[in-house]
Amino acid sequence: MAVSERPTIVVERGRDPSGLIVAFSGRAPHASAPLFMADLTRRIGWSRILLFDPFDRWYHNGIGHETRTFADVVRLIDFHRRALDPTTLTITGHSSGGYAALVAGQLLHADLVHAFAPFTRLSLRELIRHRDAMLFRRWRAFLWLWLRRFRHRGLFDATAVIRAGTEPTRTFVHYCAGYRHDCRRCEPLIGVPGVQLLTYPCGDHSVLMHAGGRFLVEALQARTASAVQEAYAKRWGKGMYQSDPRHQSSEDKADRQLGW
Repeated sequence: MAVSERPTIVVERGRDPSGLIVAFSGRAPHASAPLFMADLTRRIGWSRILLFDPFDRWYHNGIGHETRTFADVVRLIDFHRRALDPTTLTITGHSSGGYAALVAGQLLHADLVHAFAPFTRLSLRELIRHRDAMLFRRWRAFLWLWLRRFRHRGLFDATAVIRAGTEPTRTFVHYCAGYRHDCRRCEPLIGVPGVQLLTYPCGDHSVLMHAGGRFLVEALQARTASAVQEAYAKRWGKGMYQSDPRHQSSEDKADRQLGW
């Protein structure tokens, strides 16, 4: 598998170093979402750590820089966090990066986590049973994970990682209400302590693009869960707040923007 020449980690001290945002990019071949996330984190003005998985394996193969596993990536983030010394830590990510944000947010005891259209369980059996759209597009990556399922299984289920925490991180999961694959992936998070599901009136995997830059900047720079809730209610209304993905439309619309 060819590895992209894009930097796999960027660490910058911000204009306001009291906050640190860690952003995991999604699938390697697509540039739109990572670039959009990079622009959002720059607009916030906090210190930031941007991560990119050159192997397209949900960060379980590391990102280079002497990292070989997901745990290595978490240790690398923690090393840079200690050097930046923020008072607030927010972790975010989209798609496979959303899965990484869910798990890393719990392991690093982040103040807030924002996961956009995340994977929640890296289970080949579930993907086959639900005929998940990603199974056929990323089968090599799933096969790689399946072959290493016994070595890394403890981190394959983001839901279990969050439930195992003594103090669950306040987590917001954002996804399109009209895209059945993301609705199905978010179902395991229903009722998980500390997790709130936020839906948007769109029908594909690119919720990060649909949510709106102004709202996202406000939500990502919020330091409390209540501030995120207020920003969401102001922009999208209380009617969609904390929706249950089992009650969403099952219409499977084609991804219009990223082709994910």
